[in-house]
Amino acid sequence: MSKESSENLSPGPPTHHASRITHHVPLLLSCAALALLFCAAFQMDRPAIEWVRSLQGIWIKRIGDAGYVIGSGVSLIVISGLFVAAGYARANPAWRKTGLRGWMAHALTAIFVQGLKHGIGRPRPRLHREDEFFTGPSLELGLDAFPSGHASASFAVATVVAKHCPALAWPCYALAGFVAVTRVFRGSHFVSDVVAGVVLGIVVGTLVATPIQEWKATLRHVLLSGTPWLVVACAAVWLAILPSSGTMATGLLAAAGASVLVASYCLYRA
Repeated sequence: MSKESSENLSPGPPTHHASRITHHVPLLLSCAALALLFCAAFQMDRPAIEWVRSLQGIWIKRIGDAGYVIGSGVSLIVISGLFVAAGYARANPAWRKTGLRGWMAHALTAIFVQGLKHGIGRPRPRLHREDEFFTGPSLELGLDAFPSGHASASFAVATVVAKHCPALAWPCYALAGFVAVTRVFRGSHFVSDVVAGVVLGIVVGTLVATPIQEWKATLRHVLLSGTPWLVVACAAVWLAILPSSGTMATGLLAAAGASVLVASYCLYRA
């Protein structure tokens, strides 16, 4: 056998295999950060509700009521309807598509949310007892906290709008974030209910607004780019309730989540 032939048969460096592993590492680390985020959210549930109950002033109720109205089904249907109407009136297919897919995302989110709510059966804060976390399947009123329907629907519609009208992305996400925060301020949901609702809404909105062949790449991008914002939001809540809770577990979980997130971001940028 010639020298040239033997060189052709010799195995080369496993660059392709290594690149595939490197490609998946940021995704796995982001998933780990998201899992830690949920653990931290569950740790914050009771301290956050106790902190909200300690606040005084009519402005707390008004903020909560404003979020309830903005994130209600009627308001979101009207918002999507305005996009449809403006799309037909101005012959703008992007606006029309935004409204139609906003309706679709809202409907799909409602189906998923109601299934999870009544399949899991988590008590709302006013009914929560120390020995109860998830009660199991139930149609009883008040055992439907997880996940937050307002947060899910608001972020689903916001994600659709952001996809088709990028100039409106930040205002829409800010408004959806306001709705999500007020669900805790109103005493209707725990922090973990809201976090689950935000994740569900973003996933559904992304799938509705993206062609099927692009789902995998888009969901990867959403996970890598969206997890930092969720971590920052939960960190803000944690810092707000820290004086009243002082729980060591929450601090450790937050530190672990931040470490995993930084590593994921560095690898993603590399």
